[in-house]
Amino acid sequence: QAEDGIREQPRARGLGDVYKSQVLQYRSYLTKVDPIMRKKWKIPLELTKDLEVRVKVVVSRDGTVLQYGFLKISNNKIFDQSVRDLMNEIEKLPPLPEGFKGPMTEIGLKFTPK
Repeated sequence: QAEDGIREQPRARGLGDVYKSQVLQYRSYLTKVDPIMRKKWKIPLELTKDLEVRVKVVVSRDGTVLQYGFLKISNNKIFDQSVRDLMNEIEKLPPLPEGFKGPMTEIGLKFTPK
């Protein structure tokens, strides 16, 4: 029990290390995905910089894009359509890192015109 009267929860050993490893693998994977998206995305001209679209992408172990969904749209039809066009074009991303658990994972992507 902590000095302020709040009881601390016991922690499982090693879970923090597993979590940190997964986070590092996730970040490492996104650094491979980012240049692919930048290269293929046709960003419309003359957009305000505060637009944002967020997309959830389900990726299989071999990098196949299984599905995607919009978590947030910008309400700018041209900008939103540019992201939709990109996502329809992308069929394959880099394979998931070797240590990644499970047959697939979800990644979150944020698109801004900056």
